Amino acid sequence: RKEKKEKMKKIISLALVLALFLTMFTACSNADPNVKQTTESQSDEYKVDMEENTSAASSENNDDKVVDSEYFANRSYELCFLLAVNSFNKPDDISVNALVQFAFCRIYYDNLTDMPRSGVKTREATDKQIQAQIQKDFGSVSVDVTKSDLYNRDKKKFEMWEPLYGSDIYFNTKSEKVSNSEYNVTSTFYNDEAKTEIKGTTVMTVGIAKDGKQYIKKLSSK
Repeated sequence: RKEKKEKMKKIISLALVLALFLTMFTACSNADPNVKQTTESQSDEYKVDMEENTSAASSENNDDKVVDSEYFANRSYELCFLLAVNSFNKPDDISVNALVQFAFCRIYYDNLTDMPRSGVKTREATDKQIQAQIQKDFGSVSVDVTKSDLYNRDKKKFEMWEPLYGSDIYFNTKSEKVSNSEYNVTSTFYNDEAKTEIKGTTVMTVGIAKDGKQYIKKLSSK
């Protein structure tokens, strides 16, 4: 009887140990691996979202890296609001007087808004200087600049009383690719520094030459 009792005790103990082992194994297999898989899945989705957002942000900024939108926003403002050239489909459509005056001012000032706001000063320029500046800003233009009122035929040079274009300018601008050789620079101008009152909006098409040089191709405003 004693031997039977001892055997029963051993069998019961072994059964308890086996049951405990199976319980622990089941608990581990149902918990830790699943949690780990869920975490990895969530992490992968987050990485994909971040990569997509980064790519989108980079794409939005790429155009402004190719084209200096602020530079052409200034040209838009000068033509539209200082010289009253509201729109043109090609530079040849600009009146010879406005075209020459714009080039004349640009010979002496990078931005027309940097010009004086008071005082009286005369300026002179040669035909070659005017032509070179027009080509720099607009590319090839077939306009006879000597027909401008600013051309003095007797002296064979251009003369001008310097316009008082000096002013503050407030704007937001961005560029957008139209084709491999064209970008649109859209600029919204404001009357105040806080940018609460819109003065007007322009869209300037910028051409990209084969050598990489950029020039004004056309302009529209509203």
